[in-house]
Amino acid sequence: MVFGSGEPTGLVSTLPGVLTQLRWVLGPDAPILLGFARGGAYPSAFTACRDVGAGWVTYRRVPLVASAATPAQATIWRAGLQVQVMLADESVQIKGYGLVRQLTLFENDAPVLQVLTSDTTATPAGLLYWLRARWRIENMFSYAGGSTTASTRWLTTGWISAPTPGWSPTRPGPRPARPWPPPRPSSPPQKGRYPNCWPGRGPQRRRTPPCQEHTNGSRPLLPHWKAPRRRSAPCPAKVLATDLDPGAKRARPHLARRGLQMVLRLLAFNAEAWLAEHLNAYLTDPNEYRAILRNLLHLSGHVDYTTKAITITLDRPHSPRVARALHLLTEELNATPATMPADHRPLTYQLADA
Repeated sequence: MVFGSGEPTGLVSTLPGVLTQLRWVLGPDAPILLGFARGGAYPSAFTACRDVGAGWVTYRRVPLVASAATPAQATIWRAGLQVQVMLADESVQIKGYGLVRQLTLFENDAPVLQVLTSDTTATPAGLLYWLRARWRIENMFSYAGGSTTASTRWLTTGWISAPTPGWSPTRPGPRPARPWPPPRPSSPPQKGRYPNCWPGRGPQRRRTPPCQEHTNGSRPLLPHWKAPRRRSAPCPAKVLATDLDPGAKRARPHLARRGLQMVLRLLAFNAEAWLAEHLNAYLTDPNEYRAILRNLLHLSGHVDYTTKAITITLDRPHSPRVARALHLLTEELNATPATMPADHRPLTYQLADA
């Protein structure tokens, strides 16, 4: 895993600098194939990849163009099953870049998706499946963002506040408190004519202000209630950060610390994803197995330490099918026992008796 440093901007603007760093890390001869979404499908992004010797594959931006090639049937694997797809493979000219490979996916005799790539050797179905895996990456980060074990959104400890040479404080800061005017006086309601505005007795007592009374045309509202509410002083939508705090400084990341945190969090998420897949092998619930595992991560229990082993006893879930799947998962984990770092004692998992 490689982290590129730089100001957060669009993909087309960020890609050249990140590719230069990536090539420096991997070396001059390592093959690179980048996959990105339609947001980066511009000739400038393709050129940036070509300048550093990197291949690329992406979706074509709409509207789709007519395919001149004859569609052919291909086989692709999805969730362990073979699926037949119709693809057209051809070469097209991209203005500002040159000749590229275009793959067109057909459904019901109509093009539904087009892929552009610089790779001319891979099989069409393989490239399509590889690009489709991009959604798995996005789903992974989506799950990791809300994961109970590894949230990739909260990395605040990896940042520091440090002055930046030549920094112009043009970023907007939080809005200041709005100066609300004092409440306007209201005329007292008349008893009998407007019962909703007069305090009653007992538990049905109501305190509806005069501005909410239902007149039904019998009495117009007072002028100061009809007039729109105005603020006593204008409030700007954006202010400079240095206007609120003259000593404000822009936060800069500790790249090494932030990178280590990200790797550890992703490792924890990978462990959670592995457990979810193996739990689903016994649970067979493809729609809810991730949510069920996240709920199981909060199971209570107790840990027994001995000189030769560490035993983790989990409380039995209320659902019989979940308890059965968890029991089979613990047996699978015990077949190849793990150990904690710097501790030779194996970890043994078990469920409490019903």
